[in-house]
Amino acid sequence: MEITKEHFDKQIKGLVTKSELSKRVINLATKDDLFELATKNDVRSMRDDIQEINTLVKRIDQRTDEDTMALARDVRELRRRVTALERK
Repeated sequence: MEITKEHFDKQIKGLVTKSELSKRVINLATKDDLFELATKNDVRSMRDDIQEINTLVKRIDQRTDEDTMALARDVRELRRRVTALERK
């Protein structure tokens, strides 16, 4: 297969120039940028914190449910007593 000048020129036009390459390289991350990212230990620590928060929320929900049921029992008992007093 013979390479013609036209084919060669066409292939050259498809290549990136130095100025285009430098524009693209500007958008790449630097070492400093990478240091700002979270590490596995950071993610693990956040996961542990989230699990602890979830545990606390569940305990608060359970306590709220218990308090609500106790309040409902108290209201029911008070209504019974008021009804008894009104009948007298």
